[in-house]
Amino acid sequence: MSHERIQAQLQQLKEELDRDSTLNDQQREELVALAEKLELMMSGELDRPEQELLERLEQEVVLYEQEHPVLANVIDNVLNLLHSIGI
Repeated sequence: MSHERIQAQLQQLKEELDRDSTLNDQQREELVALAEKLELMMSGELDRPEQELLERLEQEVVLYEQEHPVLANVIDNVLNLLHSIGI
């Protein structure tokens, strides 16, 4: 169930990235790449350590909370769900 909720939040993140016209191309590309890495992590296909991705998520929440609060909230939801399943 939690994996499904995380997938749903990742989908919401991608949708928010499509909607948020105030992001520049580099920001959008970095967040899309992060979402894709998270999907790989959830499927067990990622070789990189999980901790590195979690730290990136935390940084992104802080980075975007002022100018992009909805986006920061979605990222924070993903982070909280990952913590709730022990990642």
